[in-house]
Amino acid sequence: MASALVARRDDYFETLDAYRSGDLEPIVGLFAFASLAAFASLAASEESSVPAIRIRELPDQWLADLGRSRRGSAPLVLMDFLLAHPELSAADAEAVLGSGTTVAYTAIERLEAAGILRPLTDRKRNQVWGASALLDELADLDARIQRRARST
Repeated sequence: MASALVARRDDYFETLDAYRSGDLEPIVGLFAFASLAAFASLAASEESSVPAIRIRELPDQWLADLGRSRRGSAPLVLMDFLLAHPELSAADAEAVLGSGTTVAYTAIERLEAAGILRPLTDRKRNQVWGASALLDELADLDARIQRRARST
């Protein structure tokens, strides 16, 4: 909680001056804000340990789901990209692969067939795909943090 107070140092000192003048409202508000910030940070930290392990295991799971692939193949290159960028367009794939449309779409189709990618939009043109397991894990983490915040 102290770091949340120090992060807004000017506000903190103004609040102390108001307190010394007999105005309690600003200091109560500041401590309430700092407490909520500290709780949110603690909840996020505690809840993120399990997803961190699961996300670290994703590359091995994706390799198993994809099946045999030669080193440096387009699907493997895209899988590396997906860990840091869980959403992908065909243009992104072309840029990452340094290839044309056919190679990019073939790699995307292979990753989609393996369940690694899923379409995020219903459109045919300018489609966007997402790394299924990674997006699901992040959504689950968000839901757990929100549940904890509501339960206090």
